[in-house]
Amino acid sequence: MPPREKAPPSDPPVPETQRYRDDLNHEPLTASRRAELLAVAEENDLVELAERCLQAASDGARGDTPDGAISDTPDDARGDTPDDARGDTPGTVVLEPPTVGTVPLCVREPVVGERFILADVLATQAEVEHRGHRGWAMRLGDNATATLAAAICDAEAASGAGLAAEVDNLCRRTERNLADQAATEWAELARTEVRFEELV
Repeated sequence: MPPREKAPPSDPPVPETQRYRDDLNHEPLTASRRAELLAVAEENDLVELAERCLQAASDGARGDTPDGAISDTPDDARGDTPDDARGDTPGTVVLEPPTVGTVPLCVREPVVGERFILADVLATQAEVEHRGHRGWAMRLGDNATATLAAAICDAEAASGAGLAAEVDNLCRRTERNLADQAATEWAELARTEVRFEELV
């Protein structure tokens, strides 16, 4: 090949995220990993599943949505949220209503690997007791409904009863979506990679 000609770019390497995606379903979800995934799960899917968890916990005595459904929870809910808007249903008690605050965002510097606090970010946390198990959740932003829904789903999964398998499926689906997004980002970045050995 003439020295002034460059070899055609090779296919980008398969990122670790893609290989990781293929093995997602083989690793059991830990409680901490479940909380991480519920924190970023799609809001509509999360709230809909939590509503059904509440309905299942009410022993199917009523065919309609429970009066204290989480969809009634205002987004600006605080500690003084009325009982009828906190998601309380038979077998479900809100221990800590959705509370908005800030948490430090810690990142790792890519060269030497040192961690530092980049900024404080808005987050909402909530805790419930559902089916005799505690569920906790924290999500970025001030969405009280989604955070309460995540806490209910966390407790449902911890109980191993009712719709626990569907909570697990939601987490797995969220995990796959995250892996796909990371793989897509990697593929876009790989095109801009500078290979110095080809410039010599």
